[in-house]
Amino acid sequence: MSRRLLAVVAGTLATLAFIVGAVAATLYFPYQQARNRAESQLAEGLRVQRELLVRLAESPEDMVPPAASGNTRDETLLPLLAAQSLLQDIPTPVEYCVGRLDNGRPVVVLQSKGGEIDTRRLGIDADDGLAVFMQRALAGRTGTDTGPDFAGREMLGAYRWLPEFQLGLVAKLPMSEIRRPYVQAVLVNSMAWMVVALLITLGFRSAIIPIRKRLKIRESEYRAIFDGALDGIVTADAQGMIRSANPAALSMLGYRQRELVGRAVSDICAIADDHDPQSDLKQLLESELPDSSGTDREIVSRHKDGSTFPCSLRLSRIYVDGEWLAMAMLRDISTHRQTAEALRKAKESAEAVAQARARFLAEMSHEIRSPMSGVSGMLELLRSTPLDETQRQYVELAQDSASALLGVINDILDHSKIESGNLELEQVPFNPAQLLEQVAGLFRLRAEDKCLRLTVDCEDGLPSRVSGDPLRLRQILVNLVDNAIKFTDQGEVRLKLRREPGKPLGDRFNFTVEDTGSGLTHSQREGLFVPYAQAGVSTARLQGGTGLGLSISRRIVELMDGEIGVDSQPGRGSRFWFSVPLQVLPDSAPLPDIAVTHPPMEIPPGMSTAAPRPSTEDEARSSTAALACKPNDGETGDEAEPGPHVLVADDKEVNRILCEEMLAALGVRVTTVNDGQQAVDRMFEEDFDLVLMDCQMPLLDGYAASRRIRAREASEGRPRTPIIALTAHAMFGAREDCLAAGMDDHLAKPFRLAQLQSIMETWLPRVDAGA
Repeated sequence: MSRRLLAVVAGTLATLAFIVGAVAATLYFPYQQARNRAESQLAEGLRVQRELLVRLAESPEDMVPPAASGNTRDETLLPLLAAQSLLQDIPTPVEYCVGRLDNGRPVVVLQSKGGEIDTRRLGIDADDGLAVFMQRALAGRTGTDTGPDFAGREMLGAYRWLPEFQLGLVAKLPMSEIRRPYVQAVLVNSMAWMVVALLITLGFRSAIIPIRKRLKIRESEYRAIFDGALDGIVTADAQGMIRSANPAALSMLGYRQRELVGRAVSDICAIADDHDPQSDLKQLLESELPDSSGTDREIVSRHKDGSTFPCSLRLSRIYVDGEWLAMAMLRDISTHRQTAEALRKAKESAEAVAQARARFLAEMSHEIRSPMSGVSGMLELLRSTPLDETQRQYVELAQDSASALLGVINDILDHSKIESGNLELEQVPFNPAQLLEQVAGLFRLRAEDKCLRLTVDCEDGLPSRVSGDPLRLRQILVNLVDNAIKFTDQGEVRLKLRREPGKPLGDRFNFTVEDTGSGLTHSQREGLFVPYAQAGVSTARLQGGTGLGLSISRRIVELMDGEIGVDSQPGRGSRFWFSVPLQVLPDSAPLPDIAVTHPPMEIPPGMSTAAPRPSTEDEARSSTAALACKPNDGETGDEAEPGPHVLVADDKEVNRILCEEMLAALGVRVTTVNDGQQAVDRMFEEDFDLVLMDCQMPLLDGYAASRRIRAREASEGRPRTPIIALTAHAMFGAREDCLAAGMDDHLAKPFRLAQLQSIMETWLPRVDAGA
């Protein structure tokens, strides 16, 4: 028999015992009252019988002997017979007996039972224990008690001695008559209570069955969750003994349920140097912390075969059957670690590829831009010499081709840098309206050559100082204006600037470039901002370009948290616009000088913004004019006219010649060396006002040479000589590398005379600005 069935049987018996006991206790007082009434009735019967005897003894004439069985010749019984005849009409089950002593021996001489009178003599044996009431009455006693009668029945009797008649009277009543209504009441009430209990049980059962059913369903759900969990779940007690485990844990550890239950936790968890799993369980169960530890930790688990593997462990505690148990959730992280290791290696590989790509782009930038510097510079020098019309036309075409090639190189490097996430934006103060005027000034001559009107429209009330990246904004505007002039044959190109105050990221400024050109179709507009995409094959053949300009502009605008778009219809011109947030500054904020030429890829903040090509012909013309205004007699070094003395260090002869000729045109004395070590040695043999240092040179590069110069200046207490970096590198980090090496400024190759003149004027005030 199961434990549950024994509990049900014991509960049922206890319920029945409680019901019977409750009924018996309830009816005990009525039973006592019934017995007391019976005793009173018997005592009253004896009293009435005695009074009748006394009265009949006083009036013998009233005695009428009744019909009686047995011997009636005894005249002494006549009063008793008369008394019994008067009582026999009383409807009661009381039995009466009369006895006397016959020669000292107790004898019953008269009995009345059920209305019948029996006068037969019945001797009483004092030793058999029967007829105790008559024995007590003949002994002269009076009272009530229970005891057996002549037949051995249990009776409730009242007895009395009549000394005047020398008779003993007994009235008795069977106890069964007294108990009958009580027993019946007990049975009836017990049945009623049992019916009530049955109804309550049925009602309770009908109510409890759905609850038990729901509990069973819930238990099944929890069991399914426990068994179906992908993580291993193990429960253990405070002694560190395993109580249960789900299938995932069994599969992970290699045990069967009966093999694992009862084992110590230390059998499945290796003890590490920093903690013991079994002590952790004990500490968790004995603490008053929340039920869950809330943290994951890595442990080493042990398989049944003895092998170990890394696991993620989360501990919590649960309350089951009056005790706290620890629940451990285990997850095999071997695959996770392998994946993490593979990802780490893939990341390192990708970073190595990215670094190789960056180095490749930097080298390509240097290797391509270095000869381009010589080509552009020499063409500029050639243009300043006496040429006939045909020769001048050839030189101008060569310059345009070199500028176009350099523009393609810049666009490709710009796009690569944006894709690699190496493009950083500045936050410097500038005047937005002035920026538009400067951009428009770059294209005025070109617009006049095509008979186009170029106008600037800035709304009234624009702030004179805002914070942003003016160089990148100018780059976007130059690209848009260049395209507008390129694709407009007649009419006008208009630059507009409007302000939208009160935006979440600050005031937004809307820049617009409108033209009256050929316009764009819907399909052409959709592909405009895609890398290497143009409005069409015919357009690419007619106007040229890489198709990267608008894509680069879009990415720059997105980096500024702005928007860019186009509105156009064929034959109605185009409207290119972009909107960016700019922080408005107080009017007292200082404004830096903003170069209006296109920056070569990444112009480091704070350095000169020398451009790779002129955006308009006026800059080329001004450069040529600057060369023409100074005689070029080929003198170098100490043979040149007195003026600032500049040291040029470059390993390429064409670059040395280019710098020498341009500086001579600016009235500067020049000394040239072809490597970094020579530059260091020559630096401290002569006095120089400035150093133009190429960064990439054999033996000792420009970075190392600059460091040695700075170190020697500091050790000898010499004044600091400005060192200007000459480099064809245009990748991210060039500024940091130059400054870290001790250089002061940066001039990117290829450069023009106007840009070199700007550097000289900045660091050598003695250079004639009009040269």
